[in-house]
Amino acid sequence: MKLLIDQLIVLDRAFYRYYLEMLLTLEHTHALTPWQMSILLWRAKIFHVEILYPELLRISIGNEQEKDEIRFMKMWKLKELEKVMTVWQRRQCQEIKREKWR
Repeated sequence: MKLLIDQLIVLDRAFYRYYLEMLLTLEHTHALTPWQMSILLWRAKIFHVEILYPELLRISIGNEQEKDEIRFMKMWKLKELEKVMTVWQRRQCQEIKREKWR
């Protein structure tokens, strides 16, 4: 994942700040947030950068922090994220958004 981010930093100067944030998150938590992964996948597609290990970029929504991120995500961000998600991940996001906040 770090290699992909490094490649995109060189190719895509407009998103430089986001890539640095991704590197910091990756170093700190050893994973990216779902939103960061969607940006990474989206930018890799735009710049035709080959993803060597696509299984590393599967968007998982497993812990409470990731679920909270989905709950409070703006709708336009969620729609962008859903473009790179599988069907079951989209369904999971929709269920999270429908949950009542306690």
